[in-house]
Amino acid sequence: MSTAAPPAFRDRQRDPITTIGVDIGSTNTKVALLGLFEGSPRELGIRSFRTPDAPAELGRAVLAAIHGLTSTRPRSPVAVGIASMAESGVVLDDDARPVGPLVRWTAGASAPLFDAIDANALRDLAEATGVPATPKVPLATWHRLQLE
Repeated sequence: MSTAAPPAFRDRQRDPITTIGVDIGSTNTKVALLGLFEGSPRELGIRSFRTPDAPAELGRAVLAAIHGLTSTRPRSPVAVGIASMAESGVVLDDDARPVGPLVRWTAGASAPLFDAIDANALRDLAEATGVPATPKVPLATWHRLQLE
């Protein structure tokens, strides 16, 4: 009786099912290609670059990293997962087009507005939402953007 793996299994070792993971961080963005080997994921490649301020530039850079990781693979990844800065975002117009750069939580522009909020209101907000009231919370940034 042969103990060699069947051909389909051997092919899967050379050509595993793959996925892409994208982590859009405050400072750097990472794009990783993962393969599934015998039920366990393994990193096949990673690209990292400084997170650009312009949304279009970020999109182009992520796509270029994905292309660089996958262009020599025999088949496309089956899934893409994206994680990003939770307290950051992009303001869009009515047609869902970016109207400016990434709005980052690290900018600190909401801190003065936040500091002017009544302490009791901050406590009530934290109790109601379960989220500590800080200038980093998206609500403070959205309020600032609305005022601008």
